[in-house]
Amino acid sequence: MIREVSEQEIKDALFSIEDDKSPGPDGFTAAFFKEAWTIIADDVINAIGEFFRNGNILKELNHTIIALLPK
Repeated sequence: MIREVSEQEIKDALFSIEDDKSPGPDGFTAAFFKEAWTIIADDVINAIGEFFRNGNILKELNHTIIALLPK
């Protein structure tokens, strides 16, 4: 990377997501993160910064749920 991702870039990316998009594995939608931003901003920014600096991501955020849908 040429430079670190800024706090404003992280916030802008989050706030550009539609509120009603499917929740992530944690069950929280973008609307939750937007509403709670003043409370959770530091933790979210630190986690994203850690990922970009060191390639470390919380294992809870790095998994996929596969669901079989009967036809």
